[in-house]
Amino acid sequence: MDQYLLAFAAGAERDDLLEYFTSRCQAAHCNVEVASRSQGLLCVEASRLDLEVEATHMKLRKPLKNEAGKREDFEVESREDFQDVDSEDFFLPFEKAHITGVLLNSFKVDDQFMELASKHGWKGKNDHRVHFNSNLIISCKRLGFLESVTPIHRGKTIKTLWDKSKKSVLSPVTLYRDYFGEGVAYYWAWMNFYTLFLIAPAMVGLLIYIINRSQGWTVDDSPCVPFFSVFMVFWGALFMKCWKRKSNEFAFEWDTMEESKKDTLRPGFKGILLPSPITGELEPYYPEWKRFAKYAWSSVVTGLILMVAFVLMLMSLNLQGYITESNSWFYYPSLAQFSAEGEIFDPQGANMLLTLIPTFIHVAVIQTLNRIYRKVAEDLTEWENHKTEQSHENSLILKRFFFEAFDSYVALFYLAFYERDVLKVRRELVSLYTVDCIRRLGTECLLPILLQVIFGREVRREVQRLKSIKGETPSNLRALEDSRKDAYEEFDDYLEMVIEFGYVTMFASAYPLASFIQILYNLVEMKSDAFKLCFVCQRPPVARENGIGSWENVLKAQATLSVFTNVVLFAFSSDQMSQWFPSFFSIMDVDQDGDMDTVISQGKDRQVFLVMLVLEHILGLGVWLIFSCISDVPKSVEIATKRREYVGHQELVKAKKMLRKDVALKVPGSQELPSNVGVSGQVKQ
Repeated sequence: MDQYLLAFAAGAERDDLLEYFTSRCQAAHCNVEVASRSQGLLCVEASRLDLEVEATHMKLRKPLKNEAGKREDFEVESREDFQDVDSEDFFLPFEKAHITGVLLNSFKVDDQFMELASKHGWKGKNDHRVHFNSNLIISCKRLGFLESVTPIHRGKTIKTLWDKSKKSVLSPVTLYRDYFGEGVAYYWAWMNFYTLFLIAPAMVGLLIYIINRSQGWTVDDSPCVPFFSVFMVFWGALFMKCWKRKSNEFAFEWDTMEESKKDTLRPGFKGILLPSPITGELEPYYPEWKRFAKYAWSSVVTGLILMVAFVLMLMSLNLQGYITESNSWFYYPSLAQFSAEGEIFDPQGANMLLTLIPTFIHVAVIQTLNRIYRKVAEDLTEWENHKTEQSHENSLILKRFFFEAFDSYVALFYLAFYERDVLKVRRELVSLYTVDCIRRLGTECLLPILLQVIFGREVRREVQRLKSIKGETPSNLRALEDSRKDAYEEFDDYLEMVIEFGYVTMFASAYPLASFIQILYNLVEMKSDAFKLCFVCQRPPVARENGIGSWENVLKAQATLSVFTNVVLFAFSSDQMSQWFPSFFSIMDVDQDGDMDTVISQGKDRQVFLVMLVLEHILGLGVWLIFSCISDVPKSVEIATKRREYVGHQELVKAKKMLRKDVALKVPGSQELPSNVGVSGQVKQ
C-alpha cells in the first residue's frame, strides 16, 4: 500500500477533523483508515479508479501490451491496450503516492469546513487564512489543524532498497525513482555521476602527489601542480556540462522533460483577498515593494551574523597558528600563544591529535553557527511572505548556501588571498578533511543506527501506553512510527556535497589529493544517506522534477570561480609561478631545509600581472566555450523527443480524420468533409 498520513494537531477539533476528512476522502472513492484516534492519525490511499482516472489526466506513460518497449499516455478508455493493466504493480509506488497526494490537494474548502473552522479558531471572513473554495490542506495548515501530510513508508520495500544500496558500490537510482519519485532519485543520480567523474582527477592528483614526493616538491614549488590546476578548471566546467546532458537523459527516460517544481501556493502566505485577473476567484495579494523592503532587512541581519562568523574564524586561525605576525590587525596574542613553538597546539608538534583540536573546535563552531543561522534564515524567509513554494525555496537556498559557504570557505580565502600561503591552505584542507572524516563516522554512520534503535523502543512504548490508557491499539503501526520521524531535508544533503565540490575545484592547486579523498567520502555519504532516508526520516512527498534545480546554478558558479582562485594561487599565493618564470622573481630567503621564499622582482609587477591576466582569460575562454559549445541535450534524446512529437502529431491528424467521418455519418445528407475544411465548416487557409 502507498498511503498518505494526515497527522492532526492536538486539540478539541481533532475528532471533528477526523470525521470530516474521512467523509471527504470516502466521497472521493479513497480508501480511509483511522490509524490512531487518540493521536489524530488518518491514513488515506487512492482507489484503483482514482489511480486510473488521475493517471489519464496526468498523461502517465505506460508500456503497451503487444509492442515491446513502446509506451503511450495512459487512458482509461483504452486500458486493455496496456501491459499488465490489472496487476497490482501496474502503477509504481511513487505514482500511487503522488496520485494520492494530488487527490488530497484537490480538495477545496466547503461550507461544512468553514462551519467547523469557525468553532475552532477561525474568525470569519476577516480572517484571510481561509476562504471558500481555497485549498483544503493549505487552509488546515494555516489554521494549525494539520501537523504533517506525508506518504507512509513501505516496510518491505525500504528493506529491499537498503539491502540493494549497501551491497552495491553506487546507488540503485532506478529503485529510488520507483519508490521515492524523481525529486529524490536525481540526488542519487547526481551522486553516482559525481563519484564516477571524480576518478580521472583522483588518478591525476594521485600521480602528482607521487611525483612531488619523489622529487621532494611541495604544492608551493611543484612545477606540475599548475597543470593539475588547469586540468581541474576544465574538469569542473566539463563535469557540469556532462551532468546536464545526463540529467536530460534521465528526464527523457522518466518522462519529466517538461516538468518542473510546481509553483504551488504556500500555506503561510498572507495577503489581502482580491479577485484573480485570470480565474476571477479570490486570491491573497501582497505588494512587492513590501517584500523588497524585507529583503533589505534580511540582508542586514545576515551581514551582522556573517561579521560574527568572520571574527570567530580569525580566532580559530590564531588558535591554529596560521596568524603569527604581531603587527597584523587580525593577531590575537591571547589565542596565538597556544600555537607557538613548543606549546600545546604547535602545528609542528609531535602529537598530531593535539594539533587537530583547534580544527575540531573550528568545525564545531561552524556547525553551531550554521544551525543558528538555519533557524534565522527560515524565520526571515517566512517573514518575507513568499507567495509560492518555488520562490520561498529559492530565497532560502540563497541565504543558507551563501552563509554556509562563507563559513566553510572564508578561512581558506583568508589564507590564500590575504596570507598568500598555499601551504597553509593545504594544511587547512587536510585538517578539514581529517576532522570531517571523524565527524562522518560519528554523525553519518553511528548516530543514525543509534537513533533507529532508540526510536524503535519509543514506538513500542507508545503502543503499550495507548493500550493501557484507552484500550486503543493503533491499526497501522507504520503510520504511528512515521508520525514520530523528522521530515527528510534534501537541502542538507545537497549543501554538504556542493561545499566539498568547491574544495575540489576552487582549491585544486593547494590539495591535488582532494578528489581521491572525495571519492571515499562520497561512497560513505551514499550509504549513510540511504540509511537515513529509509529508516530515520519520513518518506518525502513525491516531486516530479527534471533536474537538481537551483543547485546546478550554484555548481556552475563554483566551476567558473575556480578560474580566478586557481590563477591567484598560482601567481601570488605560492612559488609555482616562479618555477616557470624565474626571471620575474627574486629569492628572499632560504631556510635550513633549503626551501626558498621568492618575491616579485623590482619592476616585474606588470609582467606578473600580465601573465596572470592572460592565463585567467585563456582559462575563462575555455570554460565559456565548454558551457556554450556543448549542447545540454544529447543528440539521441533530441531525436527521440522529436520522434515522439511527430508520432503524437500523426495520431492527432488520424483522430481528426476519424472525427470528420463521424460528422459526415451523423449529419443527414452530408458528405465526408474535405481535409482542408474544419468540423465547423470553415475552410482552412
